[in-house]
Amino acid sequence: MRLITALLGFLAAGLLVLGSLLPEFTAEGAGVAQVDPSRMGWVPALVGILVQVGLVLSGALMVALRESRLLAGGLLLGAGILGLSLRVVRLFQLTEAPGFNAAVGSGVDLLAESLTVGAGVLALLGAREDALEDGFEEEEGGEGDQEELPEPLAPPPGEPS
Repeated sequence: MRLITALLGFLAAGLLVLGSLLPEFTAEGAGVAQVDPSRMGWVPALVGILVQVGLVLSGALMVALRESRLLAGGLLLGAGILGLSLRVVRLFQLTEAPGFNAAVGSGVDLLAESLTVGAGVLALLGAREDALEDGFEEEEGGEGDQEELPEPLAPPPGEPS
């Protein structure tokens, strides 16, 4: 499950980058990408995409490198839910604006956000399985592995016992 979670995270990060380069919407027959130097506000969009891709890659790498699945799942789930909510709001804005239609980049972003949420859920489920396995190992080994306390030292000569 760890490998599937990491692969979903890497795939989602790649799709986020691809979605930012593809046309997000069409206006008067021309496609407009999120990261388009001729578009106003493209630098903040680029910074936001880079931050989100960084969060997704961090979570995927943590899962791949056997780090804390709880932390990785939280990063992936948070980045995915934030991106998914922003994408859904953006799609509603595009459908309400006359002359604007969602393009292929919006669909790729929606898929990437869904994969990120899925990877986060899988990471959290994997963390739960890890915790259950660790809990059972401690219970089984806990009874026989208890340290024996040393016997008390004899009192010094001349003192009553």
